[in-house]
Parts: sequence; structure tokens; C-alpha cells
Amino acid sequence: MSRRAALTLAALACVAALGATLPPRVQAAPATAAPCGGRGSNPAYAEDYAAVIQGLLDLYEAGFEIRWVQWAERLQARMDALFWDEAA
Repeated sequence: MSRRAALTLAALACVAALGATLPPRVQAAPATAAPCGGRGSNPAYAEDYAAVIQGLLDLYEAGFEIRWVQWAERLQARMDALFWDEAA
């Protein structure tokens, strides 16, 4: 197996664990930060959302599965709702 294939499989396993740890009603909007496969109690920051969004877009580029872009879009909308500052 190539390094790229191995990294893609690892990324898929991590994002599957992330999705599995979130109830369906909040899969588009995680509210806590946690390690891969874990559950967190710390609030998620804008940087956390940005990192997950970037990872989802990277997964899309690796396999061109539209579901990763769709999830990234939902997370971006949630991030905007939580962190957008009209005064800035």
C-alpha cells in the first residue's frame, strides 16, 4: 500500500470516528473538542472548526466524494453562526 493510500485510510478512520461520536442532530456542529475517537468537554474554538473543515476538504481532494464538501459546508455555516463578528 502506498503512503498516500495509507494516509487516506487513516484520515477516513478518524473522520468516521468523529462522525460516530456525534449525535445525528449535531453532526454538522460539534460543540466540544476531543482527540480522534474521543469525547470532549472543552469548548471548540474557531481554529478547531477550521482544522476539521480543512481536513474534510483534503479528504474530498483525495477521493472526490461530495459528502466531505457537504459536511465542510455545514460546519462552515455553524462556525459562521457561532463566531461571526459583525463589528469586526
